[in-house]
Amino acid sequence: MPIVTVEIVHDPETILSQDLAQRLADEAGRVLGSAPGSAWVVVNPIPSTRYAESGGGSYRPVFVRVMKRAIPNEPDRSGEVAALTRA
Repeated sequence: MPIVTVEIVHDPETILSQDLAQRLADEAGRVLGSAPGSAWVVVNPIPSTRYAESGGGSYRPVFVRVMKRAIPNEPDRSGEVAALTRA
């Protein structure tokens, strides 16, 4: 059962879609080959006022952590990372 945590840095006035977590869970389940109900996703919005980069960068990054029972081999892991990034 993978657990995916997504942290999104956004402008304070930006409203994230209400169904974002569900859409991400559906895509994560598809990419990771999980049965329905077995991929968990948590979305944590981070207001840009609570994020900084050295040198004053202006990016709005998305941080993603995936916890799984076992670490896949390198080719499979690279494929999962690429597919999750596209999703």
